[in-house]
Amino acid sequence: RNAAEHAERILLSMMEQGDNDIGVLPTSITCDVVINAWARRRNNEGAQRAEHILERMEYLRTMGNVDVQPSTYSFATVISAWAKSKSHTEGAERAEYILARMIDFRKKIASSEGGEEYTKNLYPDTVVYNSCIDAWARSGDPRAATKAQAIFNEMEDEAQRGNAHVAPDAITYNTVINCYANSKHVSAAKAAERVLKRMENASDKEGRIAPNTRTYNQVLKCYATSKLPGSPQRADSILRYMLLSRNEEIQPDAISFCTCLDVWAKSKEPGKAEKSYELLQKLIKLYDVTMSERFKPSTMSYNTVLNCCAFSAFAKDNEKKKALSIAVSVFTELKQSTIVKPDAVSYGTLIKCISNLVPKGQVRNKMASDIFIKCTEEGLVNGLVFDEIKRAVPSNVTTKLLSKPIKSRRKKKPLTQWELRDLPRSWKENVTENKPKKRTSQLKKESPSKKKTVKEVKKSEEIPIRPFRRITEPSWQSGKDL
Repeated sequence: RNAAEHAERILLSMMEQGDNDIGVLPTSITCDVVINAWARRRNNEGAQRAEHILERMEYLRTMGNVDVQPSTYSFATVISAWAKSKSHTEGAERAEYILARMIDFRKKIASSEGGEEYTKNLYPDTVVYNSCIDAWARSGDPRAATKAQAIFNEMEDEAQRGNAHVAPDAITYNTVINCYANSKHVSAAKAAERVLKRMENASDKEGRIAPNTRTYNQVLKCYATSKLPGSPQRADSILRYMLLSRNEEIQPDAISFCTCLDVWAKSKEPGKAEKSYELLQKLIKLYDVTMSERFKPSTMSYNTVLNCCAFSAFAKDNEKKKALSIAVSVFTELKQSTIVKPDAVSYGTLIKCISNLVPKGQVRNKMASDIFIKCTEEGLVNGLVFDEIKRAVPSNVTTKLLSKPIKSRRKKKPLTQWELRDLPRSWKENVTENKPKKRTSQLKKESPSKKKTVKEVKKSEEIPIRPFRRITEPSWQSGKDL
């Protein structure tokens, strides 16, 4: 758990011994190992400590120390550390800053005496640029797609100048498309398709870059967040192209169908419930014919169609009736399926369909109540189910449904004010979402004969406080102090 601290402590010890002309002097590889140890922390502290060691390596090389000098791996590891640090915008900006610093450092050293030979192998390659793009993809920043596109354009420009070591690869294209998919920008889908087209052109010329199923799925994801008219039709066209293609690398899978279903669910197109149901049937038929895990439908596939039906509430009456009929059929097929089973989201979305598509009255109360009772029997009541049943039926019906439990956890609490936590445990026992893991006490694991005292337990549970130390230069003469 404290590997990075131990590694840094050993590095410091080696440098102290080096100052006294004893022991083994640290090298670039030694520092890279410590940088990697901090990078594996995947947090802000680890990225900062890794960057500080990199700064120290740069300084030592500037002072003429050829034993400790940063390599391409050193810079790439620190950029990756910031990308995976979960620092969002800060991590992305630091990663891009280190990339720019690497370029400047290379120019500075190349002009110094004996630096030309060293800088021949010190340059940002495709991996370094990809790590920087990945940092923006993970940032959640609204500028992420624009920033990633700018870095991508820079890579293409450098490749055209003859620098083949920075030419974009399949990971580059996929990461840029992923940035557009996460940006939720109104024109993200069109921009992602342009990147896909450039990828296909590069594949035709060089033969080493080729889009795969994941690439097309990311483009479909862009259309799922697009609010432009015609997005579902365009997603259908892409899925059809994948199905008809003879290239096995871009054959669709269940995720492709599920993403396309999501595009229809989030659209305002008329007849979207029927269209999504047709897609689901096509996926089921493909699985029945091929029996391939690639086309195996999931519960989410059915839930997406149910969600599509639920949001047909503002359609015409005939379309609403059709959507309700499809919702009932989908749920019935889900119950009868030997592959998948309904979950809490399935029940909650079906009740939402009833609430949105059936007029208020006895029929709606009866349908919603029956579904809720069945849900309680299967132990699948979650927050969505409980909220939707309270929205679907009046308070007096809700009181009757909740009067079956023996007692509330809070005896004086009216039934109409019950929360999810007040419901019987048996109603929620099969809900798997966000289920906390059980913690086992350290004392329970110990045998009675070896049970520790309270003082010993407290001492073993103490975690040493790690002070944040910025790497500075207390002794400029040696050039080795950390």
